[in-house]
Amino acid sequence: MIMNDPKDPFYVSRKKVFLWGLIATSIICALVFLYVPGQPMQKGNVKTLEQALPVENSSSNAPAVSVIPPAESYAKFCSQCHGKEGLADTTFADMMSVKPSNLVKGPFKFDRSKDTLKSLIMTGTGPMPGFAKELGEKNAEALVEYVLQLEKPKGE
Repeated sequence: MIMNDPKDPFYVSRKKVFLWGLIATSIICALVFLYVPGQPMQKGNVKTLEQALPVENSSSNAPAVSVIPPAESYAKFCSQCHGKEGLADTTFADMMSVKPSNLVKGPFKFDRSKDTLKSLIMTGTGPMPGFAKELGEKNAEALVEYVLQLEKPKGE
């Protein structure tokens, strides 16, 4: 039996192997590129991989969490899913099986009390991760205030 005999039922051409490998690699790269936690991916705002990758803190003895402006906290931790303006209009949000809340007009999955929102931000829920380690108490409280001001009154 010859190894590369096209008449063999198990014969696969090199061209097919190459194409399937290329397809698999492309899919893996696309998934890695689209799911980069902590970075916003607005529709029409596709970044290069180098721009999208988060910079990890390599220090194991990281200092206490510093004060972060709430708009920066929102942009870094929330906007990937909830959108720049809280409308949940991101490419990443469209791909999720459990859609993130539209923070401007709802519907909301939980009540909008400050304590509930702070708990959700700190511990997370469902696909949403918690950010207690990254934010700390004070930054989480400031982020709650920022999120609450995104909501529009019922008449608008």
